[in-house]
Amino acid sequence: MQDWQVQPGQPEEVHGLVESIISWARNTLAGCRRPYGIDHFDLTLAFQAPGDKRMRSLAFDRLRPIDLYQDWLPERLLSTIRQEVEAGRARPLAVSAALFSWGEAAHQALPNRASSL
Repeated sequence: MQDWQVQPGQPEEVHGLVESIISWARNTLAGCRRPYGIDHFDLTLAFQAPGDKRMRSLAFDRLRPIDLYQDWLPERLLSTIRQEVEAGRARPLAVSAALFSWGEAAHQALPNRASSL
């Protein structure tokens, strides 16, 4: 998991945030195991402005690492985060991201073959 905060009225900060999210996801996935070629992951972002009781989220299921290098993902993040910043009515926006690696989960579920030798 990773957290960020965006200040209102600074559109260049939103671009930087998207780049930071993509970079974080790439680095996180680089450390994940991929047994039997299982490389899918889920990415969820949560958005909340201080004092706002509603938390909104954006979820992507069954992504592949190559998706982090395609244009559609940063464009979707940029569009969504801009909308959230504008809806925040001049308040900072807290953004949290969580990544679930299906390959890492599969690795953890595999029996420990070394201990049975």
